[in-house]
Amino acid sequence: MKISEAIKEIIKLRDIAVFDNYKMFIAMLADFSTDTHKKELIVFKNAVDENMLKMCIDDSLENSRKILKLQIQLENKGLSQDWINFIIESFALPLGWNYTPREVTQQVQSQNQQTKQVQTQPSNQSSWTCSCGTVNTTNFCGNCGSAKPLPKSLDWTCVCGTVNTTKFCTTCGKQKGQKQAQQPVQQKQVQQKQVQKPQQIQKVQTQVIPQKQQVEQKQQIKPVQQSVSFKNAKVGDYVKFGNYPQTSSGGVQPIEWQVLARENNKMLVISKYGLEERRFDSSSNNWENSEIRQWLNGEFYNRAFSENEKKLIRNSGISTKVYRGGFLGFGAKEELSYTDDYIFLLSTEEAKKYFVNNEARKCKATEYAVKNGAYVYVADNGYSWWWLRSPNFSHLVYSVDNDGLIDIHFVNRTSGLACPALWINL
Repeated sequence: MKISEAIKEIIKLRDIAVFDNYKMFIAMLADFSTDTHKKELIVFKNAVDENMLKMCIDDSLENSRKILKLQIQLENKGLSQDWINFIIESFALPLGWNYTPREVTQQVQSQNQQTKQVQTQPSNQSSWTCSCGTVNTTNFCGNCGSAKPLPKSLDWTCVCGTVNTTKFCTTCGKQKGQKQAQQPVQQKQVQQKQVQKPQQIQKVQTQVIPQKQQVEQKQQIKPVQQSVSFKNAKVGDYVKFGNYPQTSSGGVQPIEWQVLARENNKMLVISKYGLEERRFDSSSNNWENSEIRQWLNGEFYNRAFSENEKKLIRNSGISTKVYRGGFLGFGAKEELSYTDDYIFLLSTEEAKKYFVNNEARKCKATEYAVKNGAYVYVADNGYSWWWLRSPNFSHLVYSVDNDGLIDIHFVNRTSGLACPALWINL
């Protein structure tokens, strides 16, 4: 199927609103496209970005203006005119644009001549050279669109090591100049604590060595701590329950759980951190038969909880959407699949219900999960994406992205996190 035909089918299936979800659009486009058009798909994916998609459905722009803007943006990316014509035609046919390549090219050439005339006029602004090599006098590069760099005198380095140009650190949120004056005082306080309690530090270090004894002690103490903690826990609080490897060296630590709901004599919790890097399945987006469900209720369940702790975990009836007899939108029948699970993943409905906003859905991985392959978005303060159990189109499953938005991923995608959820009997 050609790219234009694939876009037409996607619009029929998901309406034009699918253009607002770049990742879903590209994933569905790859699903519809055939191997004979593999090269065209690769060029299309590399050239078309999220902003271009949104511009295509911007009602405030006339179609001719959309075509002209696409032409210019694609030229700036270094595409040949043949590839530019191909991409614009791929949008024009399903969206009903009247596209004549020669007329658009003439308009662009005329606009470029006007731009050159403006650039040749003398300017009082100081010039600067962009990283792409273009000399500019405006605040943005005329070739690649990059912003003019700020003067180095405005840069400052936070105590966490991040170089910033804003008033607050983009990594830790500290205000410029806030921590430097307080840091020597804190160091002095730490030194005083070390001098006053050397015996306490030695005890902590010696407790780490006999691991078997430490686990036995935890299992003896935990039931008393859990009953008190669970009784007083409110929605939004964190409780500790079970143990699982969480350090980069595989050190076992108590699992922290966020309380999502309390209903009568039970409490719904989800792990605060992503505990493992897992794929959903090798090919299927059906929760009932998925690899990740088998792992959660098998290896993870037996490894994380003692026999006494397992008695507190409710065997819950879970309902999940499935599509039988084909793919979604192509003769598939939507049904509910019911499973009995001790441990499960949240559905899309539950992820929206129990978390008030995108920020609340953000999740970080443990050191252990990162070492085993979990992807960390460094630019987003170290957050990662995590699986939900609800299926999407074909071999796609819903997930929560690093920014907290509901997203989709292919079932065999690695680097995603498993965030177990469970109901605890009170």
